[in-house]
Amino acid sequence: MKLSPSFLNAVLWTTVSVSPSILYASNTDDLPKEALNMARIYASQKEKLEEQIKQSYLRLLRQRQAEYAQKQQFDQIAEIQKVIQAAESMPPSELFAPKKQEIPIRHLVGTWEYIHNGQPTISITINPDGTCSRHNKNQKAVLGAWQWAFQVRKIGENKFIFYSPSTNSILGRFHFVDDDTIDMPYVGSAFYKRKKQ
Repeated sequence: MKLSPSFLNAVLWTTVSVSPSILYASNTDDLPKEALNMARIYASQKEKLEEQIKQSYLRLLRQRQAEYAQKQQFDQIAEIQKVIQAAESMPPSELFAPKKQEIPIRHLVGTWEYIHNGQPTISITINPDGTCSRHNKNQKAVLGAWQWAFQVRKIGENKFIFYSPSTNSILGRFHFVDDDTIDMPYVGSAFYKRKKQ
């Protein structure tokens, strides 16, 4: 079916702007030439606009850097230089892309302590990258399989394991009781509380 130019003008621009990926489709033979042309124009304009926004953003950062220099705020200068370098090296499409949702592991980050008779006896520290360490009350690494590198993995809704890649074994299982308590049963329930900083 041949589409009329008026229909293309009214509808295809919206379609193209929503899905510029049609330019990279493996089979574009069935698409009207007008649609492909619009897709190319849209992609080109989008790239130019993103680059202009990036340059405006960099100008703003450099202006702020100059203000910090005038006030001799050296810590701020060092921080903004890092931001400028990162922005310069990033393509605009990545620089302004929406950030991916944080993985659930963020909720676990911190140190969790097992309290016995009012004293912490064992603690487990979970790092932002998911790696973990386990220590006794004297802050020495706990012996056995726990002393090897291990990590936390989510295995279901509110279900997690501590896994050791070196021994290919599950060291423990746990779930949240509330925001600051995890239950890591061994024989019975063993409640670990989040250590407050």
